[in-house]
This record gives sequence, structure tokens and C-alpha cells, in this order.
Amino acid sequence: MKMRIRTALLLVVIPSAFVATSCAPSATSDSRAADASAIQALDEQWSATAARNDLEGTVAFYADDAVLLPPNAQIATDRKSIRESWAGLLGPNTAVSWKVSKVEVAKSGELGYLYGTYSLSIQDPKGG
Repeated sequence: MKMRIRTALLLVVIPSAFVATSCAPSATSDSRAADASAIQALDEQWSATAARNDLEGTVAFYADDAVLLPPNAQIATDRKSIRESWAGLLGPNTAVSWKVSKVEVAKSGELGYLYGTYSLSIQDPKGG
């Protein structure tokens, strides 16, 4: 009888422990700092590309489903309109720069964003 109770107890405890540990949230490493650094590094590459007035290089950073909110213009919702927006801003008499203020990544790692300030200078080609 004692052996049956011990066996029955083991048959209940072991599966219960397995279920309890498999239902617990998994311990994942927090990669937010590394993800934020990667986002900022890519943004710095993009900013340097735009500062060189490299239209094709600047547009290449945008995903196929990207959206651009250009200053004082309609929202650009496809690659063609994004390119057109940048074509109007990048040129021989322009200088554009961007400085990140904050980069943040969600704990889940599913969302990251940054924001900052930009400067756009346009010189009159006639020197005026």
C-alpha cells in the first residue's frame, strides 16, 4: 500500500512540475540596448547618406511599406512618392542634417523608434 501511494504521488508530482515550469514565462535576454544601438547606427548611416545629397542611397533605406511625412507636404505612402519628396530636398544647393534625440525599443523587441531634430538649408543658386 505504501508503495502505491508513493508511485501515485510521483505520477502526480512529476507531471505537475513539468506543466508548471512549461507554463511559466520563458526567461529571454533583454536586448533592448543592443537593438537601440543598431537602430541608431543605421540612422546615422542614413543621415550621412542624405547629407551627401545621395538621393538613391537615401531612398534605399526605406522599406517597401514605409511612410514619409515631409515638411509642409502630403504624406508619401509609396516608394515613388518618397523618392519624389527627397528629390525636392536633396540637391547641389541644399544641406540636410539629422540628430537623434532618443531611441527606444519595447521590451518585447517587436517595436523600436527614434526621434530627433533636422536642419535643412537651401542656398540661392544666384548667390542671393
